[in-house]
Amino acid sequence: MRPYVATIFFFFGLMPVDLGADTWISLNNKALFNALADKTLAYEDAIQRFYSDGNTLYDAGQESWGKWRVEGDKYCSLWPPTDQWDCYFFEMNSRGDGVRFVAKDGSATIGRYVK
Repeated sequence: MRPYVATIFFFFGLMPVDLGADTWISLNNKALFNALADKTLAYEDAIQRFYSDGNTLYDAGQESWGKWRVEGDKYCSLWPPTDQWDCYFFEMNSRGDGVRFVAKDGSATIGRYVK
């Protein structure tokens, strides 16, 4: 019995402490497009709908229309009145229910899919 108990402790000792922690996976161009096209994400204080035609609607109490595209395995967006595209690294969590957009400075915005 003792070897069995030791094996259990050894096994569980190797497991991460936070079993609910997200593991983030980078997606390539096609997978990234499919992860967003015709999907809606909820953020802390807003929602965003990504249309497959490249339009996007962001609503944080007031609607704002922009454009989105995938370029070089990155999510890129354009928000009028600017004509500047901003691009972000894009990752999906291992459960497939959330994504995050990571800026060049390392800051991240996390969204969860709305069903």
